[in-house]
Parts: sequence; C-alpha cells; structure tokens
Amino acid sequence: MPSMRELAKLEPAADASPVKVKTWGLRQGLMFLGMIIAGIGVLIGSYYSLVAMPSASELEPPANWHELPVEYAVSLWRELRRGMPQRPDPSLVGLVQQRDRAQRGVYVSWMVIATGGIIAASSFFVPRSRLRPQGPS
Repeated sequence: MPSMRELAKLEPAADASPVKVKTWGLRQGLMFLGMIIAGIGVLIGSYYSLVAMPSASELEPPANWHELPVEYAVSLWRELRRGMPQRPDPSLVGLVQQRDRAQRGVYVSWMVIATGGIIAASSFFVPRSRLRPQGPS
C-alpha cells in the first residue's frame, strides 16, 4: 500500500465521464433570432391594427339618417339627384387611404412573424451539441 507522500506525487486521473459544456450554439442563436423577428412582427402588427387603422365608425355613414337637419337632407338629396359626385369627399378618401396603408402594414407584420417562426423552427433541424469529454487542464 502506497504512503501519502507517494500518492501526492502521482498525477491525478482524468475524469472519464463526459461533461456537457453549455455553449450558445447555432441552435440557440436561430431560436433567439426567430423569436426576436417574430416579436418585431407582433409590435408592427399591433401598431398598424391598434393605432394607424381608422375605426369602422369613421368610415361608415351615420346610423341616424332620420335625425339629419332638414336643410342638410334636402341639399344632400339635390346633389344625389344630379348623380353621383365626380369627386369623392377628400376626408373620406384620406381615411380610405389610411385604412389601406394600415392593412398593408398588418399584412407585412404577418410576413415578418411567419419569417421569424420559420427561422425559429429551423433551429430544430440543427443537430444538438454533443457531450465533450473534459480532459486535464
């Protein structure tokens, strides 16, 4: 049996069990990038659907036609008897254009969210990092 001094002179044995080294690899990077892109898409969609989109009440005619003042109703009737106006109301045109821009923004946000989802899903096809044996330092 060796003495304690002889044991102290021996080199320590290398650990034979593999140790998983935690690293930020391609798999985690793709997942993170995909989630960031999808989050940006959600923010874009939220802006266009909640802030930039005009409300439905702004684009619809008033529901209380029977409560219009008589003078206004008569003038409106005279205009309509001459035919449909050649130029639409500029405020209505602006609202319709604003609605169209907001809808395009929402569609773009859907594409951004889908792109982020595809990138995040592609991380599942990247092989997992392997266990690396830890040798003597």
